[in-house]
Amino acid sequence: LSVFVHHGKKSTTEELLRYDVVLTTYGTIAAEFKKLDQFMEDNKDRNIDFNDRACALKFPLLNPAKSVFYRVILDEAQCIKNRNTKTAKACHRLKSTYRWCLTGTPMMNGILELFSLLKFLQIKPYNSWERFRQVRTHCWGSNTTLFRF
Repeated sequence: LSVFVHHGKKSTTEELLRYDVVLTTYGTIAAEFKKLDQFMEDNKDRNIDFNDRACALKFPLLNPAKSVFYRVILDEAQCIKNRNTKTAKACHRLKSTYRWCLTGTPMMNGILELFSLLKFLQIKPYNSWERFRQVRTHCWGSNTTLFRF
């Protein structure tokens, strides 16, 4: 297998897609997400060509036109348990055919922490916040804490 470590080095989407395995950090993808969000806000009234090399260099992991991976595996997936963080939002935006979450602690403080993992895994219908909340309330009540000591 060919392996590439995507961290601290400029790479285009095309370069990343040449490898069988691309390793990166949650910090790297969160930073790219922040740049992409700012870019989209700054250019909301313009037609953006994401096939352009500059975009492929700025957003190699999250390029809307080019970044489609075969499999994305989140190690220590509990890092995205808060659905409102940039890290979680960035991971949710990744495009892939298959998705895996590896974690020894999928939930520490309450059932709501599972939502972000389900959203990343695209498990329907629970990857919708409204549907997840509806089922959570029906099954466990409105209390989001599972254990009280």
